[in-house]
Amino acid sequence: MVRRHPLLTEVCYGQYAALRDSLTGCQPVWHATSSGPASCGEWTSEGDKRFGMAVFVKSTAPVEPLTADLPESLADSNERALLWAKGGIEGRTALACMTHLTHRGDKDEDDEDRPVRA
Repeated sequence: MVRRHPLLTEVCYGQYAALRDSLTGCQPVWHATSSGPASCGEWTSEGDKRFGMAVFVKSTAPVEPLTADLPESLADSNERALLWAKGGIEGRTALACMTHLTHRGDKDEDDEDRPVRA
């Protein structure tokens, strides 16, 4: 049987919280990588603009978040972070890992601030 465990990068905290509250049978872990774009504040009544990564593990057992903020790249000053979700799946310990690279374009423009075509 193939089990799918969603791994999300570039997710606003409010989006993560909505998924966390509606996904049953999943244990969530979260790690903020930045204060996020202004539009992230639209997802919560408090205007929380945090931005980061989330892992949802299909399990009833507790899942432990392990995080690390990595040094910025000397070449481009991009922020980097790691998120691991450690927990039991079907009686075995599993580790799901992901990374997030914050891209800063030319002239300190964030990609999130550029218009996107539908």
